[in-house]
Amino acid sequence: MKNFYQDTLAWKPDTVLLVLINRTDKDLEDLRTMGQGFRASGARVVMFDDVHDPDSGDPQVRQKESAVAREAGIEVAIVSPILAASLDRSRFSCLDHIHMTEPYHRLMAKEWLRVILKEPLTALAK
Repeated sequence: MKNFYQDTLAWKPDTVLLVLINRTDKDLEDLRTMGQGFRASGARVVMFDDVHDPDSGDPQVRQKESAVAREAGIEVAIVSPILAASLDRSRFSCLDHIHMTEPYHRLMAKEWLRVILKEPLTALAK
């Protein structure tokens, strides 16, 4: 979180999209801190329910992340069914299995545009 949070908060954004991989309790603590802080500053805070991280498929981890998001007032854009149904799904990961390819980024950019336009894709985390 280091400088990112304070620098972004000082910028006073009206909307913040958090695209994060939360693997540890510290990550979830940082998510809560950022969500609450951005909300307190008046920003709309949104995150995707899934970023196609191969290590984040554990349902218990997702439930915990969702609870933290809900408590922090973060809207969750539901993209997991869209990712799962994508015909390009097998081409999402780069050869290094860390980074994502253009088909993934194009799909997620379209979903981010839906969020910005406030189409009925988002909901408070359940």
